Amino acid sequence: MRFAVSLSWLCAAIAGCGGGGGGNEDSGADLTDVLDIAQEEAASDPLGEDVPVDVACASDEDCEDSDPCTVDSCDLDFGECVHDPLDADEDGYAASIVEGTECGGTDCDDEDGSRHPDAALDCTGGADMDCDGLPDLDEDGDGHAPGACGGDDCDDADMQAHPGSTLVECTDLDRDCNGNEDRDNDGDGQASEACGGTDCDDTDPDSYRG
Repeated sequence: MRFAVSLSWLCAAIAGCGGGGGGNEDSGADLTDVLDIAQEEAASDPLGEDVPVDVACASDEDCEDSDPCTVDSCDLDFGECVHDPLDADEDGYAASIVEGTECGGTDCDDEDGSRHPDAALDCTGGADMDCDGLPDLDEDGDGHAPGACGGDDCDDADMQAHPGSTLVECTDLDRDCNGNEDRDNDGDGQASEACGGTDCDDTDPDSYRG
């Protein structure tokens, strides 16, 4: 806006110069001065706003609030407060609870950098290192330790999935943990007759039609 006003003033000045009684030399000198002033104004306020900027902070102390879930700091380049989620142990996961306040993060222990979602499991006892609320050694409670802990449970999130499971259905799941889909439990490429296939003995990989 300011630059546009300057241009309007420039046009008026040019018109005034042209209508005066002076000669061409004076008009040329005046026009040069007007152009210099307009350029200086445009450079000092390139957006043409000419509005003072409100600065919210000058230091981190100016941004402190009463929220225990955030780390408060001042972005000195913009004079703006920044409130980042608290990650006290710097493991890349924001805290879930701080001082009894629900923070919305996923780190169940923000004072221990080894406890967070996707953390290595504790295979020695009942600890919950991956923050899912279940003991790592047998998270689904089916009595079988997970493979990550040297056990034989192929899916420690499903209590029906373990060696000897009786819940073997016509799905692509492997509930009995033998390495094959339940619909083709012997892995010969033929679905069982019970699942609408042609395999008359789905316990023997050498027994199938053809």
